[in-house]
Amino acid sequence: MPADYTGFLLQNIPYGESGRIVKVYTQEDGVQSFFLRASKKGKSNKSVLQPLAKLELIISSRKNGNLPVVRELFNAKPYRTIYFDMIKSCQTMFLAELFLQSLKEEVADENLFGLLEGFTTYLDCQPSHADFHLLVMVKLLKALGVAPSRPTNTPQFFNILEGEFQGFDNNSEYLLGLEETAAFYKLLGIDFDGLANCKFGNTLRRSVFARLIDYYKLHLHGQIKLVSHEVLETVLKD
Repeated sequence: MPADYTGFLLQNIPYGESGRIVKVYTQEDGVQSFFLRASKKGKSNKSVLQPLAKLELIISSRKNGNLPVVRELFNAKPYRTIYFDMIKSCQTMFLAELFLQSLKEEVADENLFGLLEGFTTYLDCQPSHADFHLLVMVKLLKALGVAPSRPTNTPQFFNILEGEFQGFDNNSEYLLGLEETAAFYKLLGIDFDGLANCKFGNTLRRSVFARLIDYYKLHLHGQIKLVSHEVLETVLKD
């Protein structure tokens, strides 16, 4: 039987004694929530319900409250490395949280779905890279239409409040330093294959990471309240 929905798992929370509510970014209808009952055969779905797992869902005609009920659930793209590599798994956990808080529309968006498809495939197939999540953050900003334009010449400073590069220092608290601006400028101009030539030191990576989170908070109207970035920073520091 063909699946009703194909999508990437953004959130998985317990509900009641044996149920779960899963939030999935679907190819068909954007962000959707579903009710998932425990398997009658005693089999657990926990191995499938990992951050950003690609799922296929067959929906029952019944509902639990306002939520569609999942009748059958399949892993559409089993990952070979993501959940067995500490850096990759923490990056995936963070990115699932970022996408959960950034994506609200219940409509299909092939660009956003393609971004999820593309970066999970790349992450699973390539060696882990400490700056990978930074590039995905920039690509998501582009997909959401809130990324700055990249000037032809390398600028000196970037203002995260105005979302603009500038050639002067006006002592604003929203101004990135020279190294941070250069790193952000580089991230705006590369694809995943360019990561091989993108290796920031730990101090610069942490700084760019923090400022990118600030940029999300400023330009997505305060809806970003992240937690998992602290775990990722700890793993990357070791």
